[in-house]
Amino acid sequence: MKSAEAVKDIEKEARSAAGGIASATLAQHFAKFAANHRKSSQLWSALTIVSLLAVAAIAALVLFLGNDSDASPWAELLHLALTLPFAAMAGWASQVAGRHRDQWAWAAATEAQLMTAPLYAEALNDPQSRSDLLTQFGQRMLSAPVTRTPSESETASLLAGLQSVIVELGEKNRD
Repeated sequence: MKSAEAVKDIEKEARSAAGGIASATLAQHFAKFAANHRKSSQLWSALTIVSLLAVAAIAALVLFLGNDSDASPWAELLHLALTLPFAAMAGWASQVAGRHRDQWAWAAATEAQLMTAPLYAEALNDPQSRSDLLTQFGQRMLSAPVTRTPSESETASLLAGLQSVIVELGEKNRD
């Protein structure tokens, strides 16, 4: 009987060791994933800043260097339209940077939880609570990460507003 219990104890220890190795390996994966998204977030944030600086520089050039006393204010506004692609790029890059920041935060949190959840679960006295905790953690960890994407109506309303401003400026410039 002692040998059967010893075998069960060894099996339990082996499963625990295998689980620990699996958790550590998965944590390493999430650490790399987090590092990649952190770097991407920083690059997209830098592109956002560069795009906004380009908007400011073009606007300054148009307003201060291109100041023609005979030009109508509408003509100058149309020249400022040169900044629109850079402004759009800044908005888009900012959104992409935000998504990468979300992925980075999710992966970093998952990595930390992988390293601590099994230890926390071991400290629980109630086997059912331990099982419930690990089940919920496994479902959360292995499910798709939470992401934010703009709704179609938000994107459509932004583009419609931009289009109406451009059309209005064009019509007033013709008059």
